[in-house]
Amino acid sequence: MADGIIETKARMGYDASMYVSQKDYMLYVGTGIVFRLVDENNYYMFRLAGEEGVVLGKMVDGNWTDLKNPRRVDFLEGGRIRTNTWYSLKVSVHGNTIKCYINDNPVINTQDSTFSIGKFGVTTFKTMADFEYLRVTER
Repeated sequence: MADGIIETKARMGYDASMYVSQKDYMLYVGTGIVFRLVDENNYYMFRLAGEEGVVLGKMVDGNWTDLKNPRRVDFLEGGRIRTNTWYSLKVSVHGNTIKCYINDNPVINTQDSTFSIGKFGVTTFKTMADFEYLRVTER
């Protein structure tokens, strides 16, 4: 896929066997959408980033770079991202413009031209997660 919209609904679960406390757990976990994936070392990712917020970043030749990292207070009215709570995630890509949404609220609008085409999917980072659906609309 080159240009389009990728949407999912995701929730993270808490695994007590991996972390001492749920607070510690929420500092280091994430779940989200991978897009324009060339291979395991080259892609974009938009994900819930523990209780802190969301991250849009890219992996280039195995090196991660945050493109945007808005804090939860910017879009959750001071609330926290919580385990066992559903969140709608959406990425819209057109050319070099990347727009990301959580619960239909725009949280990121940026430009990057590193990758122009690739695969897409859902991902987790040091957590269990459930996904309700994956919807893709190509432009």
